[in-house]
This record gives sequence, structure tokens and C-alpha cells, in this order.
Amino acid sequence: MLRCLGADVLGQLGFEEQCPFADEATPVLVALLDDAEATVVSSALVALGHLGTGDCAGICALAGHESEEVRHSVAYCLGTRDEPVARQTLTLLSRDSDPDVRDWATFGLGTLSDFGQRRDTPRFGCAPERLGPGRSWRGDARLTASA
Repeated sequence: MLRCLGADVLGQLGFEEQCPFADEATPVLVALLDDAEATVVSSALVALGHLGTGDCAGICALAGHESEEVRHSVAYCLGTRDEPVARQTLTLLSRDSDPDVRDWATFGLGTLSDFGQRRDTPRFGCAPERLGPGRSWRGDARLTASA
């Protein structure tokens, strides 16, 4: 489909140069969110996710779309948006009926989390010393035993 290809190109155009055409591409991609074809909507969402543009509330409104592909793309698109409505929508999608949607929503929440910053606090920073090496580092046979 040409509209999907167009959305894909707009989402990648100038990516290595920090997306210099994002302002021009965004209105076109936002208009595609109303397309009748789920694949077109999905492509537009992924492109908006690459660009980090588009109205967050409008993107979140698509979380209830009937297409798993669209819901998956919503989760992808929101994974870099540190806004309360994005977090709420990702939390909702983390309970989706489709496992890929749940996976991307959970990944997005983890990406937005500040756990990496908390790791250096006294409480979290000493966890490896308190817990010791994981099973894989100890050569635990349960990890290498064939089922």
C-alpha cells in the first residue's frame, strides 16, 4: 500500500540528521490516523513514534482500536513519551488480550521508568553484593539442562 510506504518514509526521512522534516511530516502522519485501513494507521503511528511527534492524547485514543496491529503500534509510539496520559495508556495496554501488545506496552513502561537512575542509590546500588551472582553466573545446571 502506497500510504503505508509513504508513512514509513516520512518516519525515517533524515533520521540520521535528527529528523529535520518532522514538522512537515507530522500533519500528514496525523491525518493518516483516521484512515480506514488498520495497516495505514499502524504505519503512521510507528512513524510518529520514530519522530517523537503527534498529539499524545490523540495517539492514546487509538488504544481501544479493534486491530491488534494498531494497538501494538500505539504501545510502540508511546514508549518514548514521558507524559502521564502515555503512562496510563501503556499501563492499560499492558493488560491487552494480544501478547505482542502487552509486551511492547510493558517494554515502553520500562523504558520510561527511572529505575536506572535509582540503581545508584544506597538501597538499590548494593543489591548485587547482597544477592550475589545470578544463576547463570554460578553455572546453575537448571539453566543448561534440556527439557
